[in-house]
Amino acid sequence: MEINKLEQLRKSICDIEIERIRFKLFSNQKEKLLELVKLFRSKVYHAGINRSYDSLIEKKKREKRACCCHF
Repeated sequence: MEINKLEQLRKSICDIEIERIRFKLFSNQKEKLLELVKLFRSKVYHAGINRSYDSLIEKKKREKRACCCHF
């Protein structure tokens, strides 16, 4: 019976470690995403470019549609 309790304890510790690692990975991904957003914003709003994100996306869609019509 004690072996079973030790096994349960070991499994619980492993589960806690897995969750800790997942949280750490998620935090790192979140930080990387925030850095990408900051970089994107700095490029879009750099001097001379005064468009909103939506207008850039719409412009890109229109360009793709125009290219597809030629085929």
